[in-house]
Amino acid sequence: CVQPLVLAFEQAITELNQLFGENYNEWQWHRVSAKVLPQLPFSKTPLRNIFERKSINGGNRRTINVGSFYMRQARDYMSTQASNLRFLVELDEKSYPLFMLDSGQSGNVFSKHYDDMLRMHEKGEYIEVVTLSLIHI
Repeated sequence: CVQPLVLAFEQAITELNQLFGENYNEWQWHRVSAKVLPQLPFSKTPLRNIFERKSINGGNRRTINVGSFYMRQARDYMSTQASNLRFLVELDEKSYPLFMLDSGQSGNVFSKHYDDMLRMHEKGEYIEVVTLSLIHI
């Protein structure tokens, strides 16, 4: 039972050494894993670099910052599935909801809002949603 565990550990250490070098202080997940934000059908064309975005992704299927990857080839840990909306609500009359998208509010690559939330999403920042109170008559 122990032998397969030791072998798996040795293989993992070998791959990490190949990816990052032997200094384990420099082993960081975001250097090998990113969340791919495709814009289909353009992500499957030579125009890919204009339309597609990549973002640092720190999660997996079992974390709050959910993300998962599909091993297409060796050392390809690009996330193919992840949450794109974060929405926080505190059930308090004095609090405003917070939200964040993983890219931006526009699907138009020429808009300044195409990917204007990308870096804020990576940092875990949020935008406050200010709502108007309903007037009861």
